Formats: sequence, structure tokens, C-alpha cells
Amino acid sequence: MTRVLKKLLSCFYDNIDVSIDKLVNLKYVRRFRAKVESINNLCNLISDRVYYLFLTIYSIFFTFVSFNVINFQSRSYDYVFHLSRIVGLAESIRNLDFLPNLNYIYAYGTGYASPMFYGNWQFYPSALVYIATKDGNLSYSIFALLIIFFTLITVYFVVTKISKNKLLGAITAITVPCYYTLFGYGMTMVIPLVSLLLYSVYRVLFINKRNPVYLGVVIALLIQTHILSTIILAIFSFIFLLLNYKKLTMKKLVSFGLSVLIALFLSAGYIFQYVEQVSSQHFLFSWLGRNFPVNVNDTFSVPYPFQSDKSGFYKPFTPLEWPIHQIISIGMIFSSFIVVILYRHMTSLSKTLLLSCWVMYFSATSVLPWNSTLKQTFLGSMQYSGRLLFFIPFIFILFVAFVNRKGFPLFLVSIASLIFYFSQVLPQYSNSSSTYSQMKNENKFSEEMLKTVYMGDKSIFVDTSGDEYYNIDVDNVHVRSPQFSEFMINEGISISNVKKSYNLLEFDVDFKNNKNKNSVIVPLIWYKGYQVEYSKGESGSKAMMETRPFSVQEIQENRKLRKPNENQKVLNDGKVYLELKKPGHISISYHKTFLQFLGYFIEIFSWLCLFAILVVKSNRFREL
Repeated sequence: MTRVLKKLLSCFYDNIDVSIDKLVNLKYVRRFRAKVESINNLCNLISDRVYYLFLTIYSIFFTFVSFNVINFQSRSYDYVFHLSRIVGLAESIRNLDFLPNLNYIYAYGTGYASPMFYGNWQFYPSALVYIATKDGNLSYSIFALLIIFFTLITVYFVVTKISKNKLLGAITAITVPCYYTLFGYGMTMVIPLVSLLLYSVYRVLFINKRNPVYLGVVIALLIQTHILSTIILAIFSFIFLLLNYKKLTMKKLVSFGLSVLIALFLSAGYIFQYVEQVSSQHFLFSWLGRNFPVNVNDTFSVPYPFQSDKSGFYKPFTPLEWPIHQIISIGMIFSSFIVVILYRHMTSLSKTLLLSCWVMYFSATSVLPWNSTLKQTFLGSMQYSGRLLFFIPFIFILFVAFVNRKGFPLFLVSIASLIFYFSQVLPQYSNSSSTYSQMKNENKFSEEMLKTVYMGDKSIFVDTSGDEYYNIDVDNVHVRSPQFSEFMINEGISISNVKKSYNLLEFDVDFKNNKNKNSVIVPLIWYKGYQVEYSKGESGSKAMMETRPFSVQEIQENRKLRKPNENQKVLNDGKVYLELKKPGHISISYHKTFLQFLGYFIEIFSWLCLFAILVVKSNRFREL
């Protein structure tokens, strides 16, 4: 039976080969191919500098026309959260804190650890712009511009390197941004790195260039940009390698292993502080069964294969998601039929890319046991399996680019993508659209609120979005109450001369009775690294959280809720707790721990060594 099927399949492809040969040899087809070839040859003669100049101008143009898309997009995404990260970093830089651990913009200035769990490196240019202008829209647009610009540059570089066709690289580059304008969505930040990740793996796997540094740098940047995206792209990379298992050798596996090791050294500052903080307490993001900010019953509403009316990207929330939706629902299916027919004429790379798209697609459906098993694992942090689909359009576009090195299929996809974006997506956010006024008002409110907080008014609440980096016992309602920023004291003491500035809280404590021991709850969220200085006779404990043992009933309830195992309940919403022995003056501020200093030392030293190696190699190359 197998032999018969193989024979029939071989006969089928033989007939296709004959048909293609006849088609290729047609007079008009030969002329068309010759014309395309001459255009490609002419374009390849153009300097890379010209293409980079074009892509730079295009990125500025694309950002300009997409201004409303960037700044007024649906608030179902975390636009305000990320803008608050930019403003918080600006506040830190203004106070000469260039590697901040906490963001004091959020939650009445009580300090939020987003910089320790969410890399800040891509926000520095925007933060500097905000310091100079105090314009949130402009700052966020600069952030988007840089993502668009580096996406164009990296895609052009990678596609040109693999295909040896500069025009193909440029067309691919201008196509990708049409699908990734969700700048309020954290995963969009890693888009410039996706093509570099593919190329770094491709170099080792397909052309046997086993330099682990390239992949190591990409992984390090991914880790410090968005952890969830790093996990998803790691899954894609694993699938990609698995589909090319015949090309794997021990030397190549060693090269991949060294890349991971290099990435760890280049990310040591981020990793060390992450591990230290996670080891010090249980954070909300570690509780996979939490009902905040999304009810746990609404997560992992996993569709059946080809079902199109479920959550995530199967049912787009905004017009910005329609391009992603269309590629997944139409593009992949249509192209798969073509691939089946032209299978013999495709490169191994293009086959692998399309198969990877399909594996990622089916991985997001009920084919895998998401509800019964997977959501209980570390994958539960994704909240919905649709995240696995986010990078499919990018991978698919690369697949189309490598199907035909002359670029005709990609040219059609590019034209269709550009027409759709400029004629269907942009009008949804134009000044004349029905929702423009509402979006503009929401944007203006956010702008003014953040500017006021930035200027020093910490009485205004800036939402932390999902509260992921609070202690697991924090009450999400209390966090949003104005009383959250107040001291909590007992009747035996009084607080006076309160002075609050960036990363410094000072106050005087007086005892009303002769009790030797009192306590105070300070309006700062405790993270490992807070230090207390006592003066004017004052003495007391180090900064800590107040806890009590869980009751048997509470332990049983926690198990039902699938909370992490813990014997102690954190009180006072995880705020700093001080035990006081004598009255006097207290100063409390956050300082980097020894482990954090060690991590950053290793990270900075590793980057400097890498830079030095590159300089030496560059000089040697010039000498030759």
C-alpha cells in the first residue's frame, strides 16, 4: 500500500514538473522572467546605504501616518501601562537613577517593581524625549518609531543575507509593520528581534556557521524585552529545530548551548534581580489561578481547530488585529495548497517556516490539553493560548519571501498588505472616525494625569494594570484606594514632618506612652532592597513585611484556589513594616542588593568583553 502511494505521489509530482517546464519555456513567461531578473540585478547593484536611507524615511512616514493608531488604540491593551513605564523611567533619569529598580509613577508613588521584571532598555530614548518635552504622545511615538525602524532594518538585513536579493529584502521589510501596530501590546516590542533570531538559528543549522555569539546576543535582548515572548519564540525555535532534526549535529547542539550560556551572562543583571525578588516572596504572577485582572474562567478558552469565534486572536478585538486574523484564517490555508503542489520546488527553509506556522497554530487549539494540564504549568502565565499565534504573520511573510527568490509572490502579498492597512486600518483611527473624539479624550486624560504625577503630585492613582508584581496577598481593591498611600499606626505613636521625594521617605516618630515596642506600616510596597536609617535616638527593625501563620482552613482554601504553597500570610497589602524601639527620625529608601550589583557587574563586563572582541576582529579584517 505504501509503495503504491509513493508511486502515485511520484507520478503526480512528475506531471507537475512537466507542466512547470512547459510553463517556464513559454515565450511570454521567459520574457517576464528575464525582465524580473534584470530588475533584481539592477536593484542588487544599488548600495545598501540607499536601501537603509529609504527604510529610514519609510519608518518615519509610517510612524507619522500611524500617529492615531499608536497613541489612540483600544484601551483593552496596555498603552497607558507602557507609557507610565516611560514616564517612570524619565523620573528616575531626572533624579540620576539610571538603572532604576522601582517605578514611583504607579499607585500613589508607593513604588512598583516593573523595572525588575520588565526590561527598560528600549525605553531610554523615549524617556529622554519626555524629560525634554513632557509630551507623552511624542515620547510614545518615538518608542513606536524605533520599533518600526529596527524592524525594517533587521528584516531587510536578514532577508537580503539569505536570499541575496536586496529588492526582496526591502519589500519584505515594508510589509511586516502592517501587521504589528499594536504598540500597547508587550509582544510587539520584540518584533525587531524575530528575524534576527531566525537568522541566528539559520546560520548554524543551514550554513554551518557555528558562532554562538550572534544567537546569544539575540536571546539576551529577548529576555530583557519581554519574558512571555521569549518563551513563545523559544517554542517556535524548538519546533524549527525539530523539523530540521536531520541537519542537527553534536557540534551544532553545542553551539546552541553556548549561545544560551552567553545570553545568561549578557542578561545577568536582569536575571539575578529577578531570581532574588521571586525568592523573597510570592508575586501575583506566580498564581496561575488568579481572577485578576481577568477571571480565571475566561482564560484558555481554547478553540477547536479551524474554529473562528473564540477568544484571543481568533476573534479580533480591534481593526488592528484583522491583518493577523486574515493571514491565519485565509493566507495559511490558501498557501498550503500551493505548497503541496510545488513541494519539490521549494527550499528546505520555506517548507520549515510554513510547517512551523501550522504547528504553532494547532498548538494554540484544543489539540493540546490546555485546560486539563498545560495551564497548570509555566505556560499558564500566557493566560490564553492565542499568544502562540502572534508571530505567525511574521513567520508567514518570511515564508512567502523565501518561496521564490525573485520575489513575485511576496510582491503580491506586500501590495495586498499595504492596501489593507492604508485603506481599512488607518481610517478606523482617522480624525473623522466615529470613535476619534472618545479616543482623543481618553488619551488627553492619561496625558495630563501622568504629567501631573511626573511633576510630583503622588495623590493621583496610576493603574498598575494587572498587579503582577505585587505580593500574592495584596488586595487589588485596597491598592486603588487613596488610603493606600497613608501610614498605618497604632494609638501609641504619632507621625510628623513627613517628607517624600524620589526614592526617599523621611518622617519623625514620637511615642505617646512608655511602651518599649511599637510598629508602623509605611506607604511603600516592600521589595528586597529597602533599607532603613534611624537617627535622633530612634532604633528599630530592618524593612520587612508583617506576616502571620495561615490557619488550617486558609491553607485548605489556598489549595483549592491553586495558590503557591506558603505557610505565612502577608499582611497590610505587602507594605513595609517597621518594629520600633525608640522615638526619633526615620529615613527609608531602596538600594541595590549585593546580588543585584554582582549581576550588573557580570552583565556590563560581558557586554564590554563582547564589544572588545568585535573591535579586535574588525581591526584584523581591515588589516587583511
